[in-house]
Amino acid sequence: VPTKQWYVYTPGAKTWQAAPDLPVERFAPALGVIGGKIYLAETYGEGVSTTYEIDPVTLAVTAKAPMPTGVSGPAATAFDGKLWLIGGVDAVNGASSVVQTYDPATNAWVTINSFPVAGSMGSAAVFGGSLYVCGIGPTSTPTDEVYRRHASGDIWEPATRLTKSRTALSLGLSATHLLAMGGSALSAPLGTTAVEAFNGSLWQPAPPLPEPLIPWNSGGQAMVDDYLYVVGGATRGADSSNVYRLWVGSGAL
Repeated sequence: VPTKQWYVYTPGAKTWQAAPDLPVERFAPALGVIGGKIYLAETYGEGVSTTYEIDPVTLAVTAKAPMPTGVSGPAATAFDGKLWLIGGVDAVNGASSVVQTYDPATNAWVTINSFPVAGSMGSAAVFGGSLYVCGIGPTSTPTDEVYRRHASGDIWEPATRLTKSRTALSLGLSATHLLAMGGSALSAPLGTTAVEAFNGSLWQPAPPLPEPLIPWNSGGQAMVDDYLYVVGGATRGADSSNVYRLWVGSGAL
């Protein structure tokens, strides 16, 4: 269910604070942090494709340039000083392979070469200086395929595959690893507890989530003070409000 609501969490106090409503409803927003500001972009419902800049100190929300192609459920992250949106669902054409980047310095979007697969509910993260994308299969089908893009390159190349096929997972970071958490798998349509850690060449088992969880995308996780937080998602066919954290400091994995 789309909503205008959003909240601010203070880890030390373990408290949530309601923030002023967003201007429009969002379902699975694309998020990235650049220059200390949060950038949010996604189309849902009425086809609103406006980008928003959020100041985490004042909680002010400022409208920015709209996306060239409105999509919902794209894989997204900040990479090379820009917000990247990969794939998603286009209300007109369905599953999309479009790749769009937003530059806060110029308040401008650019459409670049397409992703190898058209689909939505994937996740993206930056690890070892490269952009990794997992979980994008045709028509949101679980997949073990992983793609990588270097900052200096202009191509998507296959990377080491996940050991467990899934979609709608979340990608997080530790001090030394990229972590693929939860998601929807063929053997567990209501979510999986599986977590895999990638060291740059191999995916290996990591401490599982406490419950089967579909985080939907990388917007449902963040690392704060050497803890990786996973927030909400869906479990056993219902929405979850649970928050979990895993210590991921140096030597954790």
